[in-house]
Amino acid sequence: DNPLPLKQRHDRMREINPDLVVSIHNNSAGDGQDPRERHGTQTFWLFPWSKPLAESVHKAMLKHLETTDMGCIRRNLYIPRFPDCPAILIEPEYIILPDQEKKFMDADYREKLVGAIVEGIRNFVLYSTD
Repeated sequence: DNPLPLKQRHDRMREINPDLVVSIHNNSAGDGQDPRERHGTQTFWLFPWSKPLAESVHKAMLKHLETTDMGCIRRNLYIPRFPDCPAILIEPEYIILPDQEKKFMDADYREKLVGAIVEGIRNFVLYSTD
């Protein structure tokens, strides 16, 4: 109900001291882009220790959400900039599209999304302990 302002999120994460961070967002189209022409799932990471988590969660989302692969991308965004543990930002789809918004309003779809994220985290943990 009361999201933290962006600049307070790293402070809150340090208080919690997480083992990993997965920040869930919904993509939007940039200026001059038509989201009807190109949309899908993106995952962002910054530091090398975050890349395996990003790839694992991204792969699971593509598998379970049956969406277009928009890439698993290294980008200097605020949340992935958290240096204390693997941190990623996921963009399952473009909420600006009415059909996508309808999916996000559906409890079954959200359950699929959560299941994909959990599977990706589980696979990351299994892979990183080998």
